[in-house]
Amino acid sequence: MLNKAFPDGVDEIKNTPDRIFIGERGKNLKQIINRCCEKLTSSGVIVIDAVLIQNFEAVLNVLKELRFEPQAVQIQISRSKAISFVDRFEILNPVWVISGTSPGTSS
Repeated sequence: MLNKAFPDGVDEIKNTPDRIFIGERGKNLKQIINRCCEKLTSSGVIVIDAVLIQNFEAVLNVLKELRFEPQAVQIQISRSKAISFVDRFEILNPVWVISGTSPGTSS
């Protein structure tokens, strides 16, 4: 575990990851994705979640620039909530999960 703000300290990571998950971080998202993709193995997979429309678009654009072929799914979660004498489901904010495989792979 690194005690530094990302991407500081990335070069100290000894192993080359084959899977990376990024939780949405708006301000430096493009820089974070770029640095992670540099560290990823040639057959690696990156997965990023996004709740903001602008970040969803940014993730797709960055992955396409890096020659990844992004795929996205949107998930929606609802939580049960008691009202009066019945229950209903309360919809929570949707989340996009975007993934892509490193372009270094051969299909």
